[in-house]
Amino acid sequence: MSKFVVRRLGFLFLTLFITSLIVFVMTQYVPGDVARVVLGREAGEEALEAFREEFGLNDPLPVQYLRWLGDFMTGDWDVSLSTKTEIRPLVMERLGSSLRLAALTLLIAVPLSIFLGVIAGLNENKPVDNVISVGSLSVVGLPEFVTGLVLIYVFARKLG
Repeated sequence: MSKFVVRRLGFLFLTLFITSLIVFVMTQYVPGDVARVVLGREAGEEALEAFREEFGLNDPLPVQYLRWLGDFMTGDWDVSLSTKTEIRPLVMERLGSSLRLAALTLLIAVPLSIFLGVIAGLNENKPVDNVISVGSLSVVGLPEFVTGLVLIYVFARKLG
């Protein structure tokens, strides 16, 4: 049992590492210059270079990534480049609401999934099974923002 837990935790950390690496690399290929976006079009070359130097944007990508990862792991999330406010308090302020929403989602999704899975399993290759399968795949395939908008409409508008 402990071997299983250790292996799963290892895969969790590996997945988080790979995901963070992919997101970091993808953000490097977003069109535009970060310094130019933050400072504006009127900023001179000296100001742009000073900004890049201050935030380590001139460093090689592996150095930037390792610095970011180290800062993230130690809780030093620095300040937002656009709003100039600290990032950590903003995240922590919203973390409670996000966790409550995730817990509520699990409380609804897990029993509903088990129920629908049992119904589909008891009615294998029957119309009920097909409706549940197609419906489930359709809902899962929707982007989260579409699902969110539908749920906001249902709960805020229809259910008050």
